[in-house]
Amino acid sequence: MGLPLKRWAQALHAQVRNATAVPRPKLPAEPKRSALLGNVLVDEVEDLVYCEGKKNKPAKSEQQAKAPADAKEPAKPEAPPVQASKAEKPSAKDEKPPAAKAAKGGDDCSDGKPEQPKKKEARIKSFDIYRWSPGEKPKMQTFQIDLNDCGAMVLDALIKIKNEMDPTLTFRRSCREGICGSCAMNINGVNTLSCITAIDTNVGAHCRIYPLPHLYVKRDLVPDLSQFYDQYRSIQPWLKRDNLQQEMGQSQYLQSLDDRVKLDGLIECILCACCQTSCPSYWWNSDKYLGPAVLMQAYRWVIDSRDQATEERLAQLTDPWKLYRCHTILNCTNTCPKNLNPAKAIIALKQLMAGAKKKPEPTLQTDALFQSKC
Repeated sequence: MGLPLKRWAQALHAQVRNATAVPRPKLPAEPKRSALLGNVLVDEVEDLVYCEGKKNKPAKSEQQAKAPADAKEPAKPEAPPVQASKAEKPSAKDEKPPAAKAAKGGDDCSDGKPEQPKKKEARIKSFDIYRWSPGEKPKMQTFQIDLNDCGAMVLDALIKIKNEMDPTLTFRRSCREGICGSCAMNINGVNTLSCITAIDTNVGAHCRIYPLPHLYVKRDLVPDLSQFYDQYRSIQPWLKRDNLQQEMGQSQYLQSLDDRVKLDGLIECILCACCQTSCPSYWWNSDKYLGPAVLMQAYRWVIDSRDQATEERLAQLTDPWKLYRCHTILNCTNTCPKNLNPAKAIIALKQLMAGAKKKPEPTLQTDALFQSKC
């Protein structure tokens, strides 16, 4: 490269003092950087070259210009150029491809904007829903929903259809947690609760939704449950006691833990009528046969240790239609959304009716609190 850079810079300072025009030398083809070369900064050298005889020098190089420039001074060994740090000039090994940066969440856009997330591919699911209004013919209506913009349950899809597509769609709902039993309907041939039934993610298969079968329909997915509630009322679903001496609600009836356990699997019934409307015997004789849901509740009050009307309750079931129309088909047990077993309760009722089983005596005196107040 000719003279050492330090001596070349000293000679350049002397020429500038004498106002001698100096042609601009060709600098090495390297990127501009502020690395210290000997006692002269590269940025300062370039500023001096552009001065070309001007007496006013840059303020940042005044102290260096005052230093005597002696061409006869023995030359000192040239300091090796300072290499740029890795932070300023990363090596080729440190460079990562844009795909690797994107995988680690880095920003590989040249304009400085973050990369926009890719939009998910649409998952269009078809829902075939039973529609009927008074004075019109029943029909099936198909709605299409993108599962990416919908909740996971069938009830979420129904709510989305009602809110965004057809506000006339009618159905019952309340808790959305499988507690109230309001949203019972037939989904893909199974009686269940729409709020706890997940949507089949197979977009090629249609989801078919009907009201509970073999009941009169008021509108769309709303069945008429009047007869079901009348049958439930007929079993007198409350505690019945002999010789009540205290006003109702003034004192408690005691019950032991062992007697309380006998009610497990019975008191969890939410009266959704899924089992009731899945029973073929109930389809054939719904006006006389009480059905699995009502019979399970009848057994719940018969077996309660606090109830004293066992014989009276069993006498109400001696009708050949109310109880004995059950043929143990077990559809009720298979379809119950709360995983209860109505068929087992009906079998226990038949055993009590036949005298093969008797109601056990209470292990705790239930009216002890009443006697203490007398």
